[in-house]
This record gives sequence, C-alpha cells and structure tokens, in this order.
Amino acid sequence: APEFVTGENEDLIEWEVVSFDTPRVMRVKNVLSPAECQEMIKTAEKDLKRNTVGQGKDIKTSTFRTSWGMFMVREEQQKLFANRKLRNVAQVMAGLGDPDWAEMTQILRYEPG
Repeated sequence: APEFVTGENEDLIEWEVVSFDTPRVMRVKNVLSPAECQEMIKTAEKDLKRNTVGQGKDIKTSTFRTSWGMFMVREEQQKLFANRKLRNVAQVMAGLGDPDWAEMTQILRYEPG
C-alpha cells in the first residue's frame, strides 16, 4: 500500500515499495512539479560536463557512454527550492537526521545511444 511523507512545503509525497529485494526499490510520485524539474534542468545545464570512462591516466570520453553530469555544489544551486525539496524528501525516506548528511544532488542528462 502506498505511504506518504511530507516535503519542505508540506505537500504529500506518495511512495510505494516496488521490490523488497536488495537493493530495495521504491517508486516516489510527484516529488517535483514539471516547473520545478525545468528549474533544476535550467540551473544544471551550464555546469554539465561529458562523463568519462577509465581511471588514473587512462580517462577518456567514449562513444558508448552518452551521459553528461554535474553535482549541485554551488550555493545558489543548493538553495534552489526544488533542490531543497528533493533533498528533504530523500532525507525523510532514508531516515537521515539532516539532509546535509546526503551527497550533493547529481543531475545527469543522457544522449541517444
């Protein structure tokens, strides 16, 4: 049965456990509105960098890895309402005492391929 948690602005967020296997999989609905998602995308776009493969001195871009990524680390990114809302919901669902205990929000964009 679906359960509910509240976000920063007291909206009800519906979630359900899809699989109890390890790792546990949960579906969370309506965390961010379409406008909040667009705000996150717009904020992240200028900092997206092509993801690479390899390690050490053998790091390169690849034709099979099509993602671009960034972490919301700048102050204005961390203070973005949509980012705070997302982190607060994650905090409640993960049972963290403080949303700052989690890693920074990561944004990924995938190209076809």
